[in-house]
Amino acid sequence: MSTKSVSLEKLVSKAIGSLDDRSAKILSGRYGLAGDKPKTLAELGLSYDLTRERVRQIEASALKALLQKIKGSDLEYIAGFLDGYLQGVGDVRRHDSLAADMYLLFSASGSSKRFANELRLLADIIDSLELVEGDDEWHDVWYRDKKAYSVSRKVAEALLTDQGNDFYSFLDDIASKYNLGEFIVLNYLSTSKHFRIGPYGDLGSDNWLHINPKTVRDKSYLVLVKAGEPLHFEEIATRVNALSPKNVHHQTVHNELIKDPRFVLVRRGTYGLKESVKS
Repeated sequence: MSTKSVSLEKLVSKAIGSLDDRSAKILSGRYGLAGDKPKTLAELGLSYDLTRERVRQIEASALKALLQKIKGSDLEYIAGFLDGYLQGVGDVRRHDSLAADMYLLFSASGSSKRFANELRLLADIIDSLELVEGDDEWHDVWYRDKKAYSVSRKVAEALLTDQGNDFYSFLDDIASKYNLGEFIVLNYLSTSKHFRIGPYGDLGSDNWLHINPKTVRDKSYLVLVKAGEPLHFEEIATRVNALSPKNVHHQTVHNELIKDPRFVLVRRGTYGLKESVKS
């Protein structure tokens, strides 16, 4: 996928500069076009002594004016390019991933943060594309096809409820069920904040023990699973501490091993997993 020489920064800056001063500042602050964090309507209202609703009205009017200013070949080219890009990744893409890809593809030289915010602005004026705001469960997501977006949600939700704890088995099942390539499945999963990489590089849901072990016992269990052999409790403690910035004393690990029936003492100070140690 190649791009012609189009500067998103110049396109947006020129259009913003054509607006009246207050509209330009509100739009710039709303979308973080100075490279900073986008401001809420309430924050901008306080800055300009305006009600939240009045700021929203100014923003809406400024967006309409902005569209007229940048309407033409460059905007149409960028919109078409984004459309083709999304089509190639299953019609759905996490915003930060899309922004990083576009930054490279357009050979942008300015702030990557500002570039990502400029893309947010375009999303609000390009009718054919949608950018959905994220929350505690989901990342911000672009999509060009509502059905594909719905499938992406189902795929990510299926991982969260999967009890197999076997990612590659899950991947095969989902790819078959929805007739999707593995890359597309991974792309869909990346829209969920519950999809993570575990401390040993495993992929899966954050409610899987080997992806997000929370307790000393679970971390010890994971250490022994990955070791594939019994270990002295001091070595287990060393490896547990390598999984987390918060160090745990080796005696604490020893005490937790004693209490948990998943672990068995195979010789002095050395523990293995009950499921792996022969009687």
